Amino acid sequence: MASKENLYNIGRILLAGSALTAAAFSVEQRSQNQGQSQSQSQSLEVRGLVLTDSEIAQMRDYDGYIAAAAKIEPTEIVTVLSTPVTIAIPEKTYQKPQIVEKLPVVQMIAEGAQLIDKYKSELPDILIIINADGQQTEDLQIYYPIYRAAQDRFGVPWELIWIIHEAESNISRNGSAYECNIHCGPMQRSVAYHPQEDVNRANVGLEYLQNLPVRHFDDAAEIVWAAAAIDEWAGLERDYQKALLKYSARGPAQERFQRFLESESLLGQ
Repeated sequence: MASKENLYNIGRILLAGSALTAAAFSVEQRSQNQGQSQSQSQSLEVRGLVLTDSEIAQMRDYDGYIAAAAKIEPTEIVTVLSTPVTIAIPEKTYQKPQIVEKLPVVQMIAEGAQLIDKYKSELPDILIIINADGQQTEDLQIYYPIYRAAQDRFGVPWELIWIIHEAESNISRNGSAYECNIHCGPMQRSVAYHPQEDVNRANVGLEYLQNLPVRHFDDAAEIVWAAAAIDEWAGLERDYQKALLKYSARGPAQERFQRFLESESLLGQ
């Protein structure tokens, strides 16, 4: 039987862009009698097209994900082009993506899968460059595609997102980070100043990340929010020290910034 978490994640992806456009899909969960004695299985119905248990399970694998998504009518949604706008700044050139373009949802899924493959192909060289230990290797195998997608979207270096993630929740291992009292989630978002609506807004066009295997089901969305926040606070001058001082207290911010400078030097950026 497909888990509620799987159905939840699939529903979020299929409803991508619904905050900006009319509802793209009518989605419902139903129990379907398979004609066997007292045997039922969960299925997902999208405009009358039913995804089976096996197809739902495939959505954790991107090759299968594309195949399953091909059954879905390609309704247009609002998403973000990968074509960037170049911002010239002394010594470095930063890129921010153009918004907004309409793409069919199946096309978005396919392009997202291609990006994931691209990011994964980059990782072996990076692990060598940073001389990653076993724990770092495990962490980056899970989260590097999310960090890189956030970098492509907001121009924030992936290693800075990694540093914040490690400092705030030990790469999502700290269970207390998810108790969500004053701060919430793997990046310890302030729920008073940054409600869930901010997270949803930051993730438009990156919903395909939310079905990647992570340590906590909403890790990808929260990581993307953190990148969006750093992007805003750093400004066009890309002052990441200023952004980190806004993100946390001065002591942790300075420590994170120093680690960021060291990582930039190591990665040759």
